[in-house]
Amino acid sequence: MGGLKQIQEFYTPFFQDPLTGFWNEEGFLKKLTDLLKNRSDNLYLIGIKVKNIINLQKTYGQEIFKYYIKSFSKKIKIIIKNDIVKAYIRPNIFIILTKLEKDSVKLFKENIKSFLSAPIPFKGGLLPSKIFLSICLIEENYSAKNILDTTLKVLIEEKKEFFKLSREWSNIKINLPAYLNFTKKIIMGEIGFALQPIKDVNNKIVCYEALARMKKEDSEEVMVAKKFLTIAEKLSLKKDIERTVLYKVLFFLKKYPKIKHICINISPDYLFEDFEKDLKHFLQELKVKPERIWFEITEQSEKSIANFNFKEKLLKLKNKGFKIILDDFGQFHSNLNILKDFDWDIVKIDGNFIKNILENEFDLMFIKFLVELSKNKKFKLVAEYVENEKIALKLKELGVHFLQGYFCGRPSFIPLSQKIIPPLIFLR
Repeated sequence: MGGLKQIQEFYTPFFQDPLTGFWNEEGFLKKLTDLLKNRSDNLYLIGIKVKNIINLQKTYGQEIFKYYIKSFSKKIKIIIKNDIVKAYIRPNIFIILTKLEKDSVKLFKENIKSFLSAPIPFKGGLLPSKIFLSICLIEENYSAKNILDTTLKVLIEEKKEFFKLSREWSNIKINLPAYLNFTKKIIMGEIGFALQPIKDVNNKIVCYEALARMKKEDSEEVMVAKKFLTIAEKLSLKKDIERTVLYKVLFFLKKYPKIKHICINISPDYLFEDFEKDLKHFLQELKVKPERIWFEITEQSEKSIANFNFKEKLLKLKNKGFKIILDDFGQFHSNLNILKDFDWDIVKIDGNFIKNILENEFDLMFIKFLVELSKNKKFKLVAEYVENEKIALKLKELGVHFLQGYFCGRPSFIPLSQKIIPPLIFLR
């Protein structure tokens, strides 16, 4: 009993059931307060009184059960659609349920989330339904009035003017037609990719890096990722781009067995969400060997580095035969712990340490240090931004293993990549 009490005490501050992740009354109020403090205007409180849906499923069958769940999803989408701008900023939806069997609630959550993830048709385009969904279990006697009274109290205490459009939201409203078209392109998988070679110091291609690309409307001009990823992040669609590129690269590898290796960029956000499930399904369908795939982990943060699950996920991939690459070492967040705590196969040196290596003494010393470290930790080094032969020769002299940049080869758009049809995002 003592051990159980300690576990309960450990989880109490989180106000969540440690097994299901469902919020209790206190947890709901705390989360609501935090959202309001952070000026989260895109907040919806939806109260639903749910019957015992396990019995519903057993009595009336799967089709009736699905119709029951779908009716709730439709009502929620009507609420979101009526406030079209807020729907673009990933609304926080609380579904507040009276307490019932946990299995019943879990089944409800899993099914309603799948229905809510489908895009909403709107003015000839598709509106993404990218939500943060929280399930809150409350007691029968904890009425809707209690919840509304508490919400109002929090609003008054904060003394802030909530529910006003921010400058970013106003910008979205002005550009709504363009954003709808952009969203439709991503949802329907109209993202392609370019391939850029990574070479060894003897000018032999060891791998290609896949870089997301999109064609401009009514034009053959191809946009580089920087030009559309900012919009994708604003619309919470960046992970969907990663998913599309992942599938298309695996499809391409299957079609062209002579290409030995392709490097695919994966963000920690995608890694922690649907990446494992997507990868498993794609590999089952396409039968591509893990040895041909190199995963480049982008946009590190102190939080992800310190997370035990982060290293565990990478180790699981590595043990299956995938090569794991650390992107842009030396940029922003980088510290030596990230090299110490995980056995990377390859480390990419940020291009800012490469482009001035012939003139900058510090950059030269930094590269020498990394070369020595790579011998000790047994990882390979890739130098980015290799723009001319002099830099390439210097890096070869220092002992850097691989080179990438315009001197080695520019990214080349693959027209086939735009024609590959990935599994639709909302059919996950």
